[in-house]
Amino acid sequence: DANCNSATYCAGDTCALLLAQGESCTGDNQCSSKHCADGVCCNKECNENDYCEGSSVVAYVCNSQSALGTCTTVPTSCEAFTCSGGKCNTTCTANSDCSAGHYCSSANICVAKLNAGDTCNAGRIKEATDGIDSICLTGHCVDGVCCNDSCADIDTCAGNAVSAHICNKNDSLGTCTTNTISCQAYACKGGVCNTKCTSSSDCATGYFCNKQGQCVSQRGQGDNCNSGLIIAGDDINNICDTSHCVDGVCCDNACNQDDKCNGSNKVIYACNQLGSVGTCTEVSSSCGSNSCSNGYLTTVTCTGKGVCGSSTSSCGDHVCIGDACVNCTSSDQCGSGKYCNSSGLCVDKATNGSYCYDSYLKNTSEGAATICRSNHCSDNYCTTYDCGTCTYGNSSGTCTNVSYGGTGKGCNTSGYSCNGAGSCEHHGGCTYDRDCGTCQGCNTTTHACYNLENETGNGCGGRNYCCFGGTCYHRMCTDIY
Repeated sequence: DANCNSATYCAGDTCALLLAQGESCTGDNQCSSKHCADGVCCNKECNENDYCEGSSVVAYVCNSQSALGTCTTVPTSCEAFTCSGGKCNTTCTANSDCSAGHYCSSANICVAKLNAGDTCNAGRIKEATDGIDSICLTGHCVDGVCCNDSCADIDTCAGNAVSAHICNKNDSLGTCTTNTISCQAYACKGGVCNTKCTSSSDCATGYFCNKQGQCVSQRGQGDNCNSGLIIAGDDINNICDTSHCVDGVCCDNACNQDDKCNGSNKVIYACNQLGSVGTCTEVSSSCGSNSCSNGYLTTVTCTGKGVCGSSTSSCGDHVCIGDACVNCTSSDQCGSGKYCNSSGLCVDKATNGSYCYDSYLKNTSEGAATICRSNHCSDNYCTTYDCGTCTYGNSSGTCTNVSYGGTGKGCNTSGYSCNGAGSCEHHGGCTYDRDCGTCQGCNTTTHACYNLENETGNGCGGRNYCCFGGTCYHRMCTDIY
């Protein structure tokens, strides 16, 4: 260049004219402006440092097509990245390293934020503190998708379903909508489906809370129900879809009618009867049978609201036969001291001196003596003992001797008559006791026989035998009657 004049520069072995502003150059010596920048002759040195403006790098250049040869500023976008120190970032560690509309991915690369409906999750973002919402253009990542809204409305209950606000419904991804979700066997409380139960109120209609704290289907009419199936403290009726657990089965109603009577039968209501299980049915049962014993009749009764009881009454002058008080047919059916009269009634035996006739008896074959307490009937009177030969019974209950010379009981043979002392003897009278009958002695003055009384003699002797009223009895003479 020293060999060339001021308007030229050395170009090989010749001097060439200096280049004008904007012409291509390789060195400052070639330009008339003395500045070769960015391959063209520039109006100035144009070597100022690049700087950042937003997410663009602003550089000083002289080869801008719009101002070739003039040092001007030209911005260049960093695209997804931000500008730092006059340079575009090429990697990121947080969203702050990325330009608007972009986020720092887990691969340290700034990528475009997601549109509504796109999948969003924490695995996509590099810096957790940036928040998952920053992935989405909408600023809301809800239910795993970018949502048009925060979709934070409180869920509510609709029956046994949750009315929830969601953003991932298939037919409206990215848009916050209301979605009804069934709680199945469980009830919805506070906008949340129960997942276990402590009572049947925690279950949906048609379900009850079992012993394990699970909501299970209610049982149908006729199915078994008991406290072992339902959680402690819950109403056993909740087991049944009929709402009534009666007699261990699910019943068509409460079956709580009052018990009643049907004659002497007790009528109750039950739901577990064979052939009608699950249906409330009348069930009749006997209160028992009447019974009769020892002259007393026990009558079984049913009173009021099906209350079984009994009452006892005396048969009085009747007798117990089977389970009833009836008329007697024989005296052995009556108690001690009674006989069965002609009307079939048990009455007290008669005292001495009372009349005694066979016709007074229901069973005449028993004999009139059955009527008497003494068991002795003489001449239709009850007597202390049976009256013997030439004696007859009287209204005092004793025996009276037939008058002397009369005839009577046991003394009707020709040539014999009663001696007035209760003996039958020959008309000639007696001389000795032997001339008289058994248990008689001879009155030697009157030559009449007389009855021996409370002593032995004349055919009535030996141990424990004694004469009474002219009759020999097996009794000791010391007995007093």
